[in-house]
Formats: sequence, C-alpha cells, structure tokens
Amino acid sequence: MAAAPRIRQAQVVLGERQLSFTLYRVPRRRHVHVLVNENGDLVVRAPWRCSLTDARLAISEHGDWVLAQIEHQRSHLRLRPRLVPGCRLPLLNESLELRFHNSLQHELFSGSPEAGGGRVYRKGRYLWVVLRALQDVQRVPGLLEAWYRRQAGEILPRRMQPLARQLGVQYRRISIRAQRTRWGSCSATGAISLNWRLMLLSESLCDYVLVHELSHLREMNHSPRFWSLVGGVIPDFQSRRRQLRQLSQPLAL
Repeated sequence: MAAAPRIRQAQVVLGERQLSFTLYRVPRRRHVHVLVNENGDLVVRAPWRCSLTDARLAISEHGDWVLAQIEHQRSHLRLRPRLVPGCRLPLLNESLELRFHNSLQHELFSGSPEAGGGRVYRKGRYLWVVLRALQDVQRVPGLLEAWYRRQAGEILPRRMQPLARQLGVQYRRISIRAQRTRWGSCSATGAISLNWRLMLLSESLCDYVLVHELSHLREMNHSPRFWSLVGGVIPDFQSRRRQLRQLSQPLAL
C-alpha cells in the first residue's frame, strides 16, 4: 500500500503579503508543483524530502503568477451563490430551493449518510442538505457537489443517447469529472468525459456541449466539417457557443 502524503501548513512572504500554504510531500513524486485551487488556497505538491525552504523558494519563483491566480480565484468566489437556506440552485432548467436539516433520523432522509456525516436529498422543488449539526456548514459545498455528480451520472447519459443516434455515432464510455477549465472532452478511443457542472447550465447549453463532444467522434478537430456536424443537430449552435463562452469558467457552488 502506498504511503499517505505528509501534510504541513506553513506561511510564505510574497512582496508585502504573508500567505498561508499547504505542503503535500508525496512518495515517488519527482517535481515540485505550485498551484492555487478553486477556493483560492495556495498548495505545493512536492517530493517526499522537500523542505519548507524548498517549497517557499518554488512559490517565490512563481510569485507574480501565484498572486494573480489567488486574486483570480477569489474574485470568482465572490460571484458564487451564498449557500444559505432559501438560496436557489440550478438543475438544468429547474430551480431548487436550498434547505438545511440537522437530523439524520428525519423520516424523509432515511438511508446512509454521505462521507463526512451528511447527505443531500431532493423533495419536490426543495434540495435538502442534512447535517449532523447545523454548525457543519463547511461540509455543504462538498455534499452538494457529490449530489450533483450523481445527477450528472444519471441524467447526462440519457440526454446523450438520442443525440448520438442523430449523429450516427457510438461512444465507448462516459465519465463524470470536475475539470477546472473544460465542460467536456472526447478521446480518440471514444471515451467522453463530462464536467458535473453541466448540471448547472440550461438544457440548451448542456445539449450543445454534448453534441460538441459527440461530433468529435466523427471529426477530431474544429474544421468546417466538424461545425457542420454540430449545426446539423443544433442549428443555433453559434448563439449557444457565445453564451457558453460568456461564462468565464465552469460554474461553481
């Protein structure tokens, strides 16, 4: 069994700013990788023997990029919906009202809790997040993502099938992922990966992405022949494409 990474919290000074970062020392890793995650947190993934001094040096070497990425991610965080009771969350063309409940024994929420001691359950137009204690609100984004991933795994293949028949193509498999910069991708072997955040789009934009990826099964490029395939199923694809591009990054919770 592979050894678990060693994790260390530390600080680094960039210019006039002191930043916290997390150092993950990973067995058999060969290079130091500096990244800023979706929450604007600074992370260093490094070889097992990497010291804090080495980690700080790697961050400093990418200082301008790190500061720009932190501001970029945190600006998007400010645009995210506040996950509080009563806020509305999209599910394709539906809008669900978020509600919290603090009893895993409630009759509406029978079954095992999700990892982390909570679960998400839809009833009508309400999306209930059930927590062991209402103070555990930090678990809410992860619980909601897990629920949306399940919906994507059930709904997107069903939407994909008739579109594949229209295009006369067959895919090998569909996987649901959490790509940071893509809505989907298609490999030359016929494997299609879809971002779970497609469930946060309207049906028209979601279907555009599905048709886009399916068309790559015929044309692994963006040639006129490729766009002709897309347009044969979605005549207004140019309008939908513009709408999708106006979203600066995949929607997030």
